[in-house]
Order: sequence, then C-alpha cells, then structure tokens
Amino acid sequence: MELCMKIILFITLIFMNNLSANNNSNKTTFDISYYNDKNDSIEFKDIDSLKFNTISTNKHSLPIDHHTVWYKVKILNNTNIKKEVFLHNNFAYYSKNITIYEYEKSQTKQTNYNLLDKNVGKVLDGKIIIYPILLNANSQKIIYIKNQSLTHQIIDINILNKKDSNKSLINNSFYPNIIVIILFTLSVYNSILFFFTKRKEFIFYALYMINCSFGLFYMYGSVFSNFGLYGEISYLFNITAILLIPFLMLFIKTVFDIGKNNKLNMLVNSVILLSLLFILSTIFLDLYIVIQNVQFLFIYSYIIIFYIGFFLYKQHHPLSKLFLFSYIVYIIGMTVTLLALIGLIEFKLLYFYGSGIALVIEGFIFSYILSYRLKLLEDKIKDNIDKNRQKDKILFQQSKLASMGEMLGNIAHQWRQPINRINLSLEVVNSCLKDDDIDKEFIKNKITTSQKNIDYMSQTIEDFTNFFIPNKDIQQCNITNTINKAIKLLDTKLLNIELNIISNKQVIFSTYENELLQVLLIILNNAIDNFELNKIENPKINIDIKEENKYLILKIRDNGLGIKKENIDKVFEPYFTTKFKNEGTGLGLYMAKMLIEESMKGKIDIFSDEIGVEFKISLPTQ
Repeated sequence: MELCMKIILFITLIFMNNLSANNNSNKTTFDISYYNDKNDSIEFKDIDSLKFNTISTNKHSLPIDHHTVWYKVKILNNTNIKKEVFLHNNFAYYSKNITIYEYEKSQTKQTNYNLLDKNVGKVLDGKIIIYPILLNANSQKIIYIKNQSLTHQIIDINILNKKDSNKSLINNSFYPNIIVIILFTLSVYNSILFFFTKRKEFIFYALYMINCSFGLFYMYGSVFSNFGLYGEISYLFNITAILLIPFLMLFIKTVFDIGKNNKLNMLVNSVILLSLLFILSTIFLDLYIVIQNVQFLFIYSYIIIFYIGFFLYKQHHPLSKLFLFSYIVYIIGMTVTLLALIGLIEFKLLYFYGSGIALVIEGFIFSYILSYRLKLLEDKIKDNIDKNRQKDKILFQQSKLASMGEMLGNIAHQWRQPINRINLSLEVVNSCLKDDDIDKEFIKNKITTSQKNIDYMSQTIEDFTNFFIPNKDIQQCNITNTINKAIKLLDTKLLNIELNIISNKQVIFSTYENELLQVLLIILNNAIDNFELNKIENPKINIDIKEENKYLILKIRDNGLGIKKENIDKVFEPYFTTKFKNEGTGLGLYMAKMLIEESMKGKIDIFSDEIGVEFKISLPTQ
C-alpha cells in the first residue's frame, strides 16, 4: 500500500509541475474576448457591432448553455520584422463546427472545420486545429472564431512560433496518454488475474477500468491524435460513461459481498437497472441527448456508493475506510473536472485531468483492496483446511477407536479357544497330580501345549499392538504380506468364509503400511458384516492383485448381494451406514477413502451389482 501511495504522489507531482510549465509556453502577445450568440443568428458582417467580454487567460470554459460563441483573438507583433505564427486551438475536438475568419487585404478569409465529418482529420493535426498567420512588422491582426460546441464550450488558444508549435504537438498528448495507459494496464493485469483465479471481482474491475480508459481516450482527444478516428463514430466512445457505472457496482457488490444484505443488494441492483435503461435509451434517443443527461445516473450512483461505504464503515469492515477514501478522491477529481468544464472555476489543464488522475489513484487503491480481499480469502481457505484437517483427525480417531473395538472383539474370538485348551490342560494336570502314579511325560506335553497356546495369544497381542502403533513413515511394503497381516488379524471372523487371493503377485512398493492395513481391515470387515446382514450361505471374498502403468491395482470383491443403487454414491460419506445405529459408525469407508486418496495419493472406487460389491484401490508404486 505504501508503494502505491508513493507511485500516486509521484505521478501527481509530475503532472502538476509539467502542466504548470506548459501554461508559460506562449511567447507571442495576444488577448482573447468572447460573445455568446444565444440564438446562433449572428453573421460575420455584424461582428463589429458586438460587445465582447474579455478573457484573462488563453484557457477558458463557459456554462453549457453557451452553445455558439464568437471568440475575438487580437494578436500583436511588436517587432520590426515580418513573422509567421501559428494559432493552436487545442480543444477543437470538443466542438461540432468551427469557423475561422481573418481579414486579408480588405477581404475576409474564411476557413471552416466540420468536426463531425469523418474526413476532417485531413485538415487537423490530431485533435488540434493549427491555423497559420502572417504578421507584418509592428502590426496587429484580429482573428474571429465561431465555435459551435458539441457538449462543452471550451477554448484553449496559443499563438506560437514554428519551433514552439512543433514542440507543442510532441508534448500535447503525452500526459493524457500516461493516464489512459495506466488505466488500460490495470485492466489487462486484472483480466489476467481473472483468467488464473476465476474470481468475478477481477473481471468486473477490469471492465470498469477499460471503460474508464476508453472514456478518457475520447475525453482527452487521444482517439483523434493516436488513431485518427473522426466524425460521429468517435462520439460513441461516450457510451463508456454509462457502461462504467454497472461494472463499478458489480465490482463493489462482489468485493464486499453485498448480495448477503437484501437492502444493499436492492440498491446496487437499482443502479445497474438504471444504467441498463440509459443504455437502451440510446436505441430510441440521440446519443448526444442521453450523454447530456448521464449526470443524473452519476449522482444517483454516487449517493448509493457513499451509503454503502458508510454502512460498511458502521459495520467495521476492514476495507471501508480505504474504500471511502478512494471514492472521495474520485468524487473530488470528477467534481473539479466538471466544474472546470462548465466554467464555474478557472479552466486549467490540471483541473481538466483531475478526473483521470483521481481514477488512477482509485485504480491503485482498488487493486490493493482486491489483493487484500484475496489475502482474506486465502486465510479463510487456510482456516477451513485447518478445520477440515482437525475434523479429519477427530474422525480418524473415532474410526481408530471403532476399529479398536472390532479388534478387541477379534482378540476375544482368537483367545477363546486357546484359553479353553489351557483350562482343559490345567484340569487334566490337576487330575494327574491327585494320582500316585504321575505320568511326567504326559504332564510335560500338556505344559508344552499350554505354552504354545500362550505364545499364540502373545503373538496375537503383538500383531494387534503393531497395528495400533502410530506410524507415519513411508516403508517398503510387500502387498502380499500386508494382505496376509489383515487376514491374520481377522482370523476367527474369516473361518467360515472362502478367501481367494487370485494373483499372488509379489509387488513391493513404498507406502504407509499401517494405513493400508487399516483400509484392508475396513473393507474386509464391511464384507463380513454384509454376509451376516444378508445371511449369505457360501460367503466368498476374492482379492486380485495387478500392476499396471506404475500403479498397484487391488480389487476386493465379495458375494454379499451388493449395495442398493440409492446408497452407492453415499458409502464414502462420513456417518453414512446401512447397519443399525448400534452396529456401525459410518466412518470406516470415509476414512478408507481419506487414507487412500489424501495420505497415499491413490484412488478408491466402489462398484456394485446383484452379486456383490467390488472395491478397486489404485496406488502409485513410486
């Protein structure tokens, strides 16, 4: 933000210094006066009878009711030599017709410029009328100019020698073009940002800036100087004065989420609707008439935007002060320019360019607002990601606890027979001890058998303990060994189930083995539960292992009659279960998907038919 303010201050100082310097470029003595031809009825033959009003400066504007004005330019040559000078009318493009009258040897030389003629560029230098004048030594010459305005009555006349005339042409469009180029660059930059981010506020801002730059392109005469586009078609650029309003409102609506507030949303939509009505009116009305009344649209939009800014300020919006500041700067710049155009304040180039300078300042501030909003959105996304991660951790823990409950059930199943055998052995040994004739070898065998059962139980505990040890290290994993570990952990549950490993392929790859083991346990447990739920008489589970294009493809299929069509798309959602509420949490398959796709960067899919369900797991081998 500090950098933006430095750039804005630098640009403003350059304009102030150079525009003030340009005011002193004239070196030939002349004075200007004017007469308002209210009815456009004065002829040149009556000119001597008119009382002209003196103008103190060479730059001047008059109220909008001054449509036809006669200007009297009195030029003095106080030197002893004959010289040629050039009259520059720098704002000729603001007129629809200009006629220059010059006395020449008791005759009147008349030169007419029809600014609405598309071929008028042949007699103009860009946007300027340059009229050569020959001055005799120690003489005075009077030039009369009849100016019929298009919108605003503006006069900016200089009398220059040849050298200064050429220099003036070089510098005339430099500063206006800087303003237009900055706005156009901001538009292109934000269009590119929209292309990458797909966020609507960037394209609305870009369209707002492009309309501002096109509008100033006409206002500053660049369309004539740089592109030689003359005639009534060039006036179509004024329609951007209408178009910029709806794009500005859409930008504000999107950046500040106005749509969430019904009242503000209604006000914004009313401005957009009014803008559309103005645009549609150009079909039925003359564009000149529409543009002359566009100030009503601007005033209404100013009121609504200030209300929005004040509302945001009351709501302590972090960008409200900056937004209000930028718009106050814009209103000041636009007001200064408008007052200068209608003659209520002295016409100076700095005032004339005031709206453009304000738009540049507003453009930089709006760019900062966009970048700040993008940062807020990024922070919000990060917060959501952190919350989701925390949620996933909780769900993962819940799933782990659910798995632990199932595993404890499996331990109980697997321990039941060894415990029974140990108890039986102890009873036999106890009976033997009561006999006088003790068969030591028999007792030794029973002790050995009991020891094996205890070792089996100990190994079972170790297998389950290894499963629950948190391990986030990537390990070299043999898929066949991992599947066998899962089968071993579910040993007692799989006793009456036909289990087939179709392809006993020894695929070794790097992954999180414990997490893959958990996924296999979840899928196998779901199949086992489905067999019980549907009372399958000959339950089968087929596991198919393949390696394709650097991916391990693992397919686990059962014959548990499948899943209903309306449920197939929900099985990976958290807390969705087809079991009774006291039998399932609905977290297992959700966690399986998270582990495969988020942790192991693989993919898990489910397919179902009337026979059963198939899970397809794809894992990168590298």
